[in-house]
Amino acid sequence: MNRADNETGGWPFAAGEMARRVRMHDWASTPLGPVERWSANLRTTVQLVLEHAFATIVLWGPDLIQIYNDRYRQLMGAKHPAGLGQPTRECWPEIWHINAPIYERVWRGESVSFDDAHYPIRRFGVIEDAWFTLSYSPVRDETGAVAGVLLTIIEATRRVRAEQAVRDSEAQVRHTAELLEQLLESAPDPIWTNDLEGRITALNSAAAAVLGRPREALMGLRNSEALPAAALAAVEMEDRRILQGEQTIRVEQTLFDANRGEPRVFFTVKAPLRSPDGLVTGIVGIARDITEHKRVEEALRASEEFNRRVLQSSPDCLKVLSLDARLEFFSDGGLCIMEVDDFERQLRGVEWVSLWRPEDQPQVLAAIDMAMAGNVGRFQAFCYTAKGTPKWWDVSVTAIRGPDGLPHRLLSISRDITEQKAAEARLAELNATLEQQVRQQTAKLRALLDSAGTAIVATDLAGRITIFNPAAEQLFRIPAAQAVGRLMLDFHDLDEVQTNGNKIPSVMRDHGHAQPDLVKRALRNSWASELAQPEVQTEWTYVRADGTRFPGLLSMSLLRHEPDTPVGFMGVITDLTERKAMERALRQRTADLEAITARERAIFASAATGIMITDLANNIIALNPAAQRMLRISQAQAQGRPVLSFHDLDEVRQRLHVIPTEVRGLATGLSEILPDDQKHAAPQDPATGEQTEWTFVRADGSRFPALLNMSVLRDTQGAPLGFLGIVTDVTERKALEQQLRERTRQAEAATAAKSVFLAHMSHEIRTPLNAVIGLSQLLVQTNLDERQRMFVTHVNAAGEHLLSVVNDILDVSKIEAGEMQLEAAPFELSSLLQSARAIVEMQAAQKRLRLELELDPALPQRLVGDVTRLKQILANLLGNAVKFTDAGVVTLRVMHLMLEEQERDDPRPTLAALRIEISDTGIGIPREKQAVIFQPFMQADATTTRRFGGTGLGLSIVRRLVELMGGCLDVRSEPGQGSTFSFTVKLLVVE
Repeated sequence: MNRADNETGGWPFAAGEMARRVRMHDWASTPLGPVERWSANLRTTVQLVLEHAFATIVLWGPDLIQIYNDRYRQLMGAKHPAGLGQPTRECWPEIWHINAPIYERVWRGESVSFDDAHYPIRRFGVIEDAWFTLSYSPVRDETGAVAGVLLTIIEATRRVRAEQAVRDSEAQVRHTAELLEQLLESAPDPIWTNDLEGRITALNSAAAAVLGRPREALMGLRNSEALPAAALAAVEMEDRRILQGEQTIRVEQTLFDANRGEPRVFFTVKAPLRSPDGLVTGIVGIARDITEHKRVEEALRASEEFNRRVLQSSPDCLKVLSLDARLEFFSDGGLCIMEVDDFERQLRGVEWVSLWRPEDQPQVLAAIDMAMAGNVGRFQAFCYTAKGTPKWWDVSVTAIRGPDGLPHRLLSISRDITEQKAAEARLAELNATLEQQVRQQTAKLRALLDSAGTAIVATDLAGRITIFNPAAEQLFRIPAAQAVGRLMLDFHDLDEVQTNGNKIPSVMRDHGHAQPDLVKRALRNSWASELAQPEVQTEWTYVRADGTRFPGLLSMSLLRHEPDTPVGFMGVITDLTERKAMERALRQRTADLEAITARERAIFASAATGIMITDLANNIIALNPAAQRMLRISQAQAQGRPVLSFHDLDEVRQRLHVIPTEVRGLATGLSEILPDDQKHAAPQDPATGEQTEWTFVRADGSRFPALLNMSVLRDTQGAPLGFLGIVTDVTERKALEQQLRERTRQAEAATAAKSVFLAHMSHEIRTPLNAVIGLSQLLVQTNLDERQRMFVTHVNAAGEHLLSVVNDILDVSKIEAGEMQLEAAPFELSSLLQSARAIVEMQAAQKRLRLELELDPALPQRLVGDVTRLKQILANLLGNAVKFTDAGVVTLRVMHLMLEEQERDDPRPTLAALRIEISDTGIGIPREKQAVIFQPFMQADATTTRRFGGTGLGLSIVRRLVELMGGCLDVRSEPGQGSTFSFTVKLLVVE
């Protein structure tokens, strides 16, 4: 790495922080290149910038690379030191729209300057307004062409703001003067000023109206010329007192109001008017008409007695206190509540605070202080009445103010809340009981969650887990401590959620506004769908912490803190793995039963099955047409005949034990044919409904073998009505079974012959084909012209392709014949993977594809298995990935899913489970075609063969080889987004 000379003594020779940074900066990595290659002009300009007295920066080259001095560093703010050597456009993007036109002018050779230019600039993390005086000058190289820009900046922010502040202050003074003039004129009270000789120097319209003259006529008149004679002496005496040094005078005086035409009482305040140096220059006065106020005071005094009587009649305890909180008055209602017989003797003059308990006295004093401050003091406290009755009181204290606005009494209103306190105590006791019950219910709920066999998960409205019970821990294979706080979405198949938004329950649709964006997009997409009809219970694919998946049935409900306050969601998740397996088995069983039923119906329709219904005495009630043809008797002729008349009685006696116990117990006609030695013998109990073969005797005496299924017919209450017998003539079946056995033997022989034929034919084809390939390879090495070499190359490629097809057909025939045998030999896993990668490496390089190999560090090194077939599987899958990918990457990924640890004395070998994935960024496979690509001679699209070639056998062979190894081949793909083929195998670990 090239650095400028050294840190201490090399160029640039200027002192300071920025000179040191220029010396140490890695200029080789910038467009300017190493310092020793800089032009003389650039070095001189940088030296000038670093020594400049003002904030200076040079922007050099087409990229305008920044080099600045120490003063400019202060302007850089938080952008220093990263701004050194950086293009100015990247450093100052927020003002590039301002600077770009300027730089274009300078680059054309023009010098530009600005005074007090306004720049919104980010220097210390926030954008601030700043003003600068800027000078832009072009810097030329040795040829005279402009190579850079020299910018000198003098910040004028403080001066600009100071000048603006002066302008704002002057405007504020003018505004204040105008405001005072408007205020003086709009004031309802008379206001005026006099000079030292008693002349009027200013007055408002209210003062002029009282004196009964226009303002202009009164200006400059003496008091003796403007005021009524009756008031003149008092006014002049007040003015002398002020001029003699008294600061403020407040007086009440009666003056004839010329505007109203009557005498009015005014409350006048006068004060000296002073110059800026403190000298008295006159008198200012303001008068307020208090005539109505006086009248109100008279009315107030008249109503005081009335108010006292009202107070006496109040049911609350009303008290009037002196300013030192001594009792002066007690309402009659209060005396009654406090059980006081004689207020004058017992309470008058008593300190009110002393009546309360010592522990309550601080809040009593605080309430008094609040009342004195003009507020309402409140408190609740306990005290006894005069006769010792305990009581609780709710007390408020307010100040009673006089005409001067100052408090001169205190009013206390006390309300008896003893019953309320008792009710509160009972309520507190009830709340304590309810809290105990809530704690108990919470404990029960926790026990229920812990003991529940079903996974229960609660989340907040944003979908983050808040409750994760033990069953959920086992189901998802993760401790609750690690699950709580995570998004429940982490345990879902994200593709399934995104494409199946119509399955999201309605409670989340209504209250899931804080859910992750993926869920909200799925909800929006499903709202636009007519299929968006979420149920209470929905089925989802869940992903455990170890990556395994399982189907789960989700039942979701809304959690509320209060009836109208939702706080989250509660989900009950049931693992459907076993149920799904049972459903698959049930579907298979149902299909089998339907097939059997269809076969039996076909047999019934072709008169191969007979149905006989008898009563409990075994007498025939009904025969279906097939049974009639089978027994060669009509329904009318068979009606009422014993069913045993169509059996070989000796056979019945000998095989009575195969008749179901239930039938034997209910049938009354069997005892007549039982031998004496069997009438009291304990019967056997064959399975009910089991078919047994019997010899039936037709009405004409001929015999035939048939299968008989006997069962009891019951009514809706379960009472037996008779018996149902299903008879199947097996004469033809026995013949068919013999034929089927013979044909099966012939088919097995044909299959064996086909396998032998394919093996021989493959050998016979491969022998000359290997010769063709070998000879073509030798022929290429001879002296051939270009055309001959092209023909031989095509012959060799065609032979290689034909040999691959023959090998695939031979593998398919071996697998189908069950002759494919897997070897078990030790091998190096890394060697196998590198070898498989090398097979497709050249083809990938031709297409400029990246081949990536991702290995789990926990993979074992040596394993036991069929390395040839494993390489065949990997080569097929990697070859397909490269073939169907035009650009991007092909990844071979091997993960160690589990390692079954065993005890030292366990004789079984150790197994390793490997998950192998081959992913690409190729053309992808449509979902509807993913099932057929594993069938022989099948490809995803007819155009695939024309475009890419291939027989369609590769994936079929790979799938069957994986299945022989006990695994399963999987594919995940989307058109245009690539494919991922994966399989899991279990192999022995070489210790």
